[in-house]
Amino acid sequence: MNMKFYTRVSQPLTAP
Repeated sequence: MNMKFYTRVSQPLTAP
């Protein structure tokens, strides 16, 4: 799993 990809999907998910 890529950390960058995971962080990118986590950002928008945690934002809202």
